[in-house]
Amino acid sequence: MSSTVKVYEYVDHGKGEESFQIKRMSDLYDLHTGQGDEPHRHNYYTVIVLKEGQGTHHVDSHNYPLGSREVHFVSPGQVHQVVEEARPEGFVLTFSERFLVFNQIDPGFISRINLFREYGDSPPLSLQVEEFQRVESHCEAMMEICLTDGQFNYEALGAYLKLILITCNQACNLSFRGNPQHYQAGLVILNDFKKLVSGSFDAEHSVTYYADQLVVSADHLNKTIKSLTGFTAKEYIARRITVEAKRMLSFTSMSAKEVGYALGFRDPAHFSSFFKRETGITASAFRNGMK
Repeated sequence: MSSTVKVYEYVDHGKGEESFQIKRMSDLYDLHTGQGDEPHRHNYYTVIVLKEGQGTHHVDSHNYPLGSREVHFVSPGQVHQVVEEARPEGFVLTFSERFLVFNQIDPGFISRINLFREYGDSPPLSLQVEEFQRVESHCEAMMEICLTDGQFNYEALGAYLKLILITCNQACNLSFRGNPQHYQAGLVILNDFKKLVSGSFDAEHSVTYYADQLVVSADHLNKTIKSLTGFTAKEYIARRITVEAKRMLSFTSMSAKEVGYALGFRDPAHFSSFFKRETGITASAFRNGMK
């Protein structure tokens, strides 16, 4: 077991300056003779548009069987691996923050559509036939664009990407039936909270810290996050820490004590009790179960 998880820095590993790529899954399967990659992270977004497949998509500590008319979303930093049992049909789209900026797509759009999860449970989205056909046609159009040297290719690719994400978001049926103004205000808090947690979860564990940063009360923060995610702010923070702990225990050779220190626990006993409370098993039992 290595001390670190392999990280892919660039969308196109042969062309570091590229910020968007689309490939047919069947071509990738043939290129690698059906052998999947080891568990790894990306520093960019990945969208897997799966028309038909057999196997498993591992994301963090969750396993999702590959099926038909599915769309899988992987955020930067998530540890994932696709294990295929047969030649799949579909597309893999990868794009970076740079691509979003180039196309004047607000990075906040990614948060608002609620398709990409920063960690943990990231189930695929199942689409109806007409919905999938629409997404598939957009992918085919993108493939055609990539075969040309048009002046505005990136703009066209950005437009199709946004259409795909909007179609998928609508399929989620995540409409909010309460006060729209309250919803928008809550989204601002949620997005800012998620950014803060992403940057500080390995040092700051208290709801009060994040509430102070957002200039709201801890109670208001808990209620807002609960209404939009189903988890209180305290639960959200704990889940984020737990997922990172599982990643470290699964994909590195760090001891449980070292993992605890890396995640901001000053006392190894506190980390042990935290992990047992959140998962129901000890850190060592979890690691042994992954072998």
